[in-house]
Amino acid sequence: MDGVDDLMPRPSSMKRDARCPGARRFCAYILRRFGSAPVLKETDTGTRCHDVMRATMHHATREWSMERGSYPREYVLPLLSAEAFAQQYVERYHSCLSSYDVWAIGEALHAIYDLLEQYGARPADIHLETHLRGQADLGLDPQHGTADVVLVLDDLVVTADYKFGYLWQDGAEDNDQMAVYGVLSHKSYAKDTSHVSVIQPRQRDCSVTKASFDLQALEQTAEWIAAVTERCNDPHAEPCASYDACYYCDGSPWCAPCWEWIMQAQQLIDQMDATPDADVIAEVIARCKVAAKLPKKADPIAKEYMAKEEVPGWGLGKPRRRIKVTDASALRGLAEAHGLLEVYHDCCTPSGAKLEDAVGEETFVEVFGAAVEITTDSPAIVRRK
Repeated sequence: MDGVDDLMPRPSSMKRDARCPGARRFCAYILRRFGSAPVLKETDTGTRCHDVMRATMHHATREWSMERGSYPREYVLPLLSAEAFAQQYVERYHSCLSSYDVWAIGEALHAIYDLLEQYGARPADIHLETHLRGQADLGLDPQHGTADVVLVLDDLVVTADYKFGYLWQDGAEDNDQMAVYGVLSHKSYAKDTSHVSVIQPRQRDCSVTKASFDLQALEQTAEWIAAVTERCNDPHAEPCASYDACYYCDGSPWCAPCWEWIMQAQQLIDQMDATPDADVIAEVIARCKVAAKLPKKADPIAKEYMAKEEVPGWGLGKPRRRIKVTDASALRGLAEAHGLLEVYHDCCTPSGAKLEDAVGEETFVEVFGAAVEITTDSPAIVRRK
């Protein structure tokens, strides 16, 4: 990999770089050789949610009511329909956002409102999509390091970041990216106390975790960041496979240590089949999730165990309902009979899911149950704290 143009470490890659010093140079090699790297579908979804969230927050800030002396909830929480979002973003993203995406954005807005209320933030205190400063001092790429929401208060700075992914990401106390943001916020605004918050609306009860750094903790964290970036700059640094290092790594599809680590899962699966154990199951899931598929042999064993016992880092998600229209003409007739023909024309799809969203689950089953088939999938295995 000698002679390859390097990718400088960035806050969002700190978790990977801290665990796999060779990842940065290897990714640079892959990008130079192939010209691009795969993009997770989940990343695309998170980007769209971020775009709508950003537009909505800017809209809310513009509509601030000085007379009320607080952030007006009707502007901050446009939860009832897509029309409440800033109009230009509605037109652009309406067809790309699912009802679950809209719900997740609403949960994130609730969390931001609570944060503003907790700190008594005023309009001048709020900075959206803020590019923080001080990266070069830590060996980080100066082009990266944009925080979603920053509150600059009299005696401290608060940095909040939303994570719209489906998988659990580390809470604020263990989140390497937020540790970097805490230090960069301190450098940007010269405050000796830095608070950080991670908002994960798709997690159970909309997970909101918080952490605080005093001046001593900020100095220690800055030293740790500098040590990580220096280790990454070593031309002989080797890739080190693990779930946290590999799952979001652009180079993992071509990384020999990563694939060797994945292939070792088969030995663990045989062990899991003989004597199920929480730690072994957690290790199997981590390796197979990087490979994007849990083998059929391991999946039922893991889920049966997880239904009774906890597995470190993993849990069972909410079972997914699937709707299939079995008699389209009957569906239309039922809609007409119950005065829902207009809703039917606006929302009917082969799956019937949009129609259910429009009328509600209870009404949908009561009115249209005879014309559809409803099944429930086995719950997926998801990342937990």
